[in-house]
Amino acid sequence: MTYDRILTILKNHFQKRFTFYFILIIFFFLGNILGPITFKFFKPDTREFVFRLIFRQFNWNKYTNYFSILKPSILFNLITFFLLMYISILKLGIYIIPFFIFIKGIMISYGVSYLINYHGFKGFLVSIISLYPQSVFLILPAIGFSALSMDIAKKYNNLQYRTVNIIKDIYFNENLIITLSYLAMFIIVSLVESYSIYIMMLSLLD
Repeated sequence: MTYDRILTILKNHFQKRFTFYFILIIFFFLGNILGPITFKFFKPDTREFVFRLIFRQFNWNKYTNYFSILKPSILFNLITFFLLMYISILKLGIYIIPFFIFIKGIMISYGVSYLINYHGFKGFLVSIISLYPQSVFLILPAIGFSALSMDIAKKYNNLQYRTVNIIKDIYFNENLIITLSYLAMFIIVSLVESYSIYIMMLSLLD
């Protein structure tokens, strides 16, 4: 299959599912708005706990290096990828997926609020230069694959029998190129995310 053919498939994927992209982007921005409000809602001693729960890569010690951050990042993103697959064949999958993106939006803006509040101007710079850009980059394949999953959830909403074999047929037969493209994006995102967090932590501890 040629490069032009792959681009055509991806372009058609976006055009056919534009409505789902639009819905997911709206939910993502709503989550971004709610993140700082959620941060203010928590007591000071709870804020750090929630932050480290969301961003487990920030559990830093003297043995931490790039690869120790990379492994959990790849694992988390692969779990997200296959979880979206499974959700798409659930009867309520089309409603659960936007909520998933909404939560991702809350998590990102909560992390930015935490860094700015506890690290001042340095936290602001780290957020603007590192955390927020890489988080937005991270959310792109999540939104794209979620749009595919919502489309599948809509098509198979009345399906009587929902099994793992159905996931295989839908994603790896009917939508193989799209599925592999987003899987590659999730892995690339893990590489970028891990390096970004590693540099960010070095900056905060400097």
